[in-house]
Amino acid sequence: MKAVAYLMNGVVAGVLGTVVAYAVAHRNTVVYEATHDVESDGILIPKGTNLIHDATMSEGFDTLKLYINGRPDHAGDAFQANHRRETNARHSVLG
Repeated sequence: MKAVAYLMNGVVAGVLGTVVAYAVAHRNTVVYEATHDVESDGILIPKGTNLIHDATMSEGFDTLKLYINGRPDHAGDAFQANHRRETNARHSVLG
C-alpha cells in the first residue's frame, strides 16, 4: 500500500512539474494570425495562419516561425533535406 502511495505521489509531482515547466517556457510566446492572404516569392500564406514570433532583429524587423504538420513518409515528396548546412535560410514572406 505504501508503494502505491509513493507511485501516485511521483506521478502527481511529475505531471505538476511538467505543467509548470511548460507554462514558464511558453509564457512569453507571441502568436500572430495572418489577417489576409500573404504572398511573396511564390509562397502563399493563407488568411488565418498562425505564425509564432521568433526574434526581433536589430535591423528593425521580426522573424516568425511557421510550423507545417505532415506525415514523415510524405515529407520527402515535398521537401528535400539539406544536411550540409548548419542553419536554415530564412526568407521573409511578409513583404
